[in-house]
Amino acid sequence: MSISATAKTLGIGRVLTCQLAIDMCRELVYDDPVHLNGVQVIGADEYKWSHNRQVHGSGFVTVNVDMPRHYCDSTSPARLLDVVKGRSADALRAWLAHRSPAFRHQVRIAAMDGFQGYATASKELLPRAKRVMDPFHVVRLAGDKLTTYRQRLQREKYQRHGRIHDPLYKNRKTLLTTQKWLAEKQQARLDEIWAYGNYYGAIKNDVAGLPGHY
Repeated sequence: MSISATAKTLGIGRVLTCQLAIDMCRELVYDDPVHLNGVQVIGADEYKWSHNRQVHGSGFVTVNVDMPRHYCDSTSPARLLDVVKGRSADALRAWLAHRSPAFRHQVRIAAMDGFQGYATASKELLPRAKRVMDPFHVVRLAGDKLTTYRQRLQREKYQRHGRIHDPLYKNRKTLLTTQKWLAEKQQARLDEIWAYGNYYGAIKNDVAGLPGHY
């Protein structure tokens, strides 16, 4: 049932309905002492939840999740632990500081993006945990590097930015697609690029380094 439908059924406003839902969720879930039991792998990432700077400032929050099953099996969803305002070392530091010493002691892996603030906070308050970059950001960084390399090759060969009929520019999205998801036509276009010789073929080594490629 939607927020609007719930508010209409209860005969109250949408704002009050949302606040009641948030309060009950915190009381029944987040304030439950067993909510954090057994958490050994946590993930921290930023999320842009509001674009209204006048009301919510930057609009960024830090999302903390429990991801042991997701860490071992990418098909399993992570479990939301909490959402805190801000995207800084202080935001994660404050959240961890409010957790029990037992919780901080049991965490063995902290997965995050490349933001130094999260790494600093986790290093201070989770000294036993191994800090790693989460798979999404690993692939994203690798893809960004590949795109930069593709653009450089494009400029070296044509002395200009890519155009629609240029082989590398035309296949810019295909180059970032996991091999198992490539259609036959996409694979054929990539094979044509590799066949151009050392100039275009050199990029194949970088593509091969991306997860799921060759």
